[in-house]
Amino acid sequence: MTKRKLTPYDGIHTCSKGCSKPGCTRTLRDTIEEQDKQIEALKRDVLEKTAEMRNLKEVIADLHNQADDDLDSIETERNENARLKAEVERIVAFGTHTIIPNKKLQAQVERLTKAGDDMAVWITIIGNSLTCWQIEEWLRAKKGLPSEKEQREKQIKAAKDGKQP
Repeated sequence: MTKRKLTPYDGIHTCSKGCSKPGCTRTLRDTIEEQDKQIEALKRDVLEKTAEMRNLKEVIADLHNQADDDLDSIETERNENARLKAEVERIVAFGTHTIIPNKKLQAQVERLTKAGDDMAVWITIIGNSLTCWQIEEWLRAKKGLPSEKEQREKQIKAAKDGKQP
């Protein structure tokens, strides 16, 4: 048997794209190239998603820190609120205690009023005309009215305020 001499075209299958001949390397090569492109695209996607995950983890960490700060702030505000409530209660209790007239102060006011009335009677009996205005002022003060001097000052001020444009 004689051996046949191989030509450069032996063993090389030349075909067009889409060849369906069994063992065609062109189809396999095209498939491999397409799969390589898909793999590269998937690698890029994985890298992008990894970067997004890192960013999301940073955002979550920032939000967590902010939530912790907010909780601390809320706790501080609650403590301040409790302190202010206690202070208000103390002030209200003090004000209620001091505003409610007590018997000792009432007795002192009554003694002073009686002394002022007695003094007015004695001034009237003595009949000094220079002190008559003092009796009138005493009676006005006893009723809780302003003195004549205070009334004149208010009238003057009102007249000045009324004249100004």
